[in-house]
Amino acid sequence: MFDRAKSPSTDQFINDSNRILADAELAELIDLTQPACVILSAVLHFLEAGAARAVANAFARAVVPGSYLIISVGSGNPSEGENFTSAFTAARIYIHSLKEILSFFDGLELIPPGVVAVRLWNSDGQPQDMHAPTATFIGDVGRKPGAQ
Repeated sequence: MFDRAKSPSTDQFINDSNRILADAELAELIDLTQPACVILSAVLHFLEAGAARAVANAFARAVVPGSYLIISVGSGNPSEGENFTSAFTAARIYIHSLKEILSFFDGLELIPPGVVAVRLWNSDGQPQDMHAPTATFIGDVGRKPGAQ
């Protein structure tokens, strides 16, 4: 059962991953010497590709082998980012290519079905509607390799 008190979140800027990882409250709740799961959901499209890759890589380096990194990021036709940003003025939206998104998982083993539209991650294995919208969320789960 979900327990918010045991599920940390932070209001730190995502691109300051070192500050997040050094947070005392995080250390009280999560023992990074044990396998853990880091979820970077719907945040990396607020960073240009190099910065997004640096954030994902920082978290991947911080966890031990056997840990998981879940990433979902807005993607699609680049004009969709411009259209969305014109309506959503709080932050710039970056539409990353598949190659860029794959680089966010550098050094991790990708879990099938791989980096695909998140709607294709169906627990019962039945294919979803394959009609590709002009904008969607792309994601995958990466496992840090090695013995644990």
